Amino acid sequence: GRTDVCDFPDSPDLKAVPVVGTFGGPEVEKVILRKPTHIFANTLIQPQLKKKLSESGSKVVLQPCDTLKDYLRWVDLLGMELNKRAAAEKERTRIETWLKENTARKGSGKKLQFVLWDQPLTVAGAGTLPDSAIRLAGGINAAASEKGYFKCSSEFLLTAEFDGIVWALDKPYSLKRDLPLWR
Repeated sequence: GRTDVCDFPDSPDLKAVPVVGTFGGPEVEKVILRKPTHIFANTLIQPQLKKKLSESGSKVVLQPCDTLKDYLRWVDLLGMELNKRAAAEKERTRIETWLKENTARKGSGKKLQFVLWDQPLTVAGAGTLPDSAIRLAGGINAAASEKGYFKCSSEFLLTAEFDGIVWALDKPYSLKRDLPLWR
């Protein structure tokens, strides 16, 4: 099973995998019906769900995925748990090579706002994977004054004075475009 936002890579095989919940909100009954041996989730999941899912007999692994180091730990863990160590090593090498080639990139000074979700409006602050990506790309995270993923008001975004927005949803803005925020 997958969440409703797990859509990469864009392939018929992935689309055939049933959706068993939303981002950070698995539907326990749908998950258990799949009879998984393993359940992997980041720590955005509601902690009380781990107990319910563990009672099904599945091995439940919850870990953060807030930084590139976290991501690399996930690569190693999945490689080991799924007996795909060669594939995991290939991915680790790809990321480490990319980091070596790109960490010296000159900053643009552009402030970017990363919007993760629109209802409620949720952005990525300091210490998140999007924060790392913005900095590696040479930008500045406009929400770096806050830690983690957080719900915010349009007023927060207005005071952030960003140069651009990363709209990380596959749907158009659901907020009114004529608001001063979007101008």
